[in-house]
Amino acid sequence: MLTEKELGERLKNIREVRRISQFRLGEMVECGQGHIGKLEKGEHYPKLPTLYKISESLNISVSDILAESPPSKDGMLSPEEVGANIRKWRTMRGLGVKKLAEKSGVSRNSIRNLETGKCMSFLLTYQYIAEALGVTVGTLQAKESGGQSLNLQSTVRTGMIVRRLTPMECERLQGYPDGWTDIGEWRDSKGKLRDSADSPRYKACGNSIALPFWDFLAKRISAQYLRPVTMGSLFDGIGGFPLVFERHNGKGTARWASEIEEFPIAVTKLRFGEE
Repeated sequence: MLTEKELGERLKNIREVRRISQFRLGEMVECGQGHIGKLEKGEHYPKLPTLYKISESLNISVSDILAESPPSKDGMLSPEEVGANIRKWRTMRGLGVKKLAEKSGVSRNSIRNLETGKCMSFLLTYQYIAEALGVTVGTLQAKESGGQSLNLQSTVRTGMIVRRLTPMECERLQGYPDGWTDIGEWRDSKGKLRDSADSPRYKACGNSIALPFWDFLAKRISAQYLRPVTMGSLFDGIGGFPLVFERHNGKGTARWASEIEEFPIAVTKLRFGEE
């Protein structure tokens, strides 16, 4: 177990790597600069709720702070590295700073400061940005070399705080490939162009089947066929039944699917074609 002094030195080292002043950290944790200074001097242990707030503000897990071996500075991304990841994913998504600000609810000035590495922000800010980009916080904090990052990963629950899943995490939870519902701009049945948004993705995932059970069933049913078969699917959602059927019977064996919701129809058309 770390002594008060050892823990204080560790907190100071992590704070300095993040280039966050005692004053700024005190504001983020809502305990004041003086309290942070006392903790770093090892005058006493922080209370557990305070330690959770410090870990979130410094973007590192409590378990890494309290680990027997101190976190390696090579394992903690600098503000510039995290900012470069945000800029990279924003560019890959074809979004300007203004559009990302609109989707995430984070101000343009804050996004610019994060991308240039001028500051680090609260975990919740990174979660909003990650959701807008369709990635996890862990992706934004991944090391370019592929090595392990000790930055706080995108855990669903941290302490008593529970966050919303991203659309991609919902896809993974239900067994779909990453980005299955990420189709960009799309046209409804009346030809109206619709913007890319998370809301229809959440709704479509919520109204669709979870694949693992149906994949298990389709595999065993398909093994019993004595001749080639095809499949049609009613009220199919985002193409879950055709997806598992074609896994075991080959591309093109799912011949048709019906659906009444516009966005799931667009997803299925994109993934399986118009025929």
